[in-house]
Amino acid sequence: MIVNIILNKWVVLALGAFFMLVGLKPDWVMKAVSFTGKMWWAENRLGRGGTFTVWKIIGILAPIAAIYYFFTGGIHFDTPKVSDEPASYDEGYTDYNY
Repeated sequence: MIVNIILNKWVVLALGAFFMLVGLKPDWVMKAVSFTGKMWWAENRLGRGGTFTVWKIIGILAPIAAIYYFFTGGIHFDTPKVSDEPASYDEGYTDYNY
């Protein structure tokens, strides 16, 4: 039930817009970093200010991913049905009576 709400296309689009605002507005980035803390791996790999760089990257990629998710129909968990019958008559037919 909760997964269906979280994976709703409109919710994902709203979250993408929210993360865009958080990632691209400098004062919101400061609040996000003070709320979540610095990312040690970003500071080590990207140097000083790496956490802020990661938030900028999130601000750019999140709305792109949300728009892609919105227009492609989302994630489908149902598996395609596999039939035991061959795709065509000739594909599965072998005549051993020759």
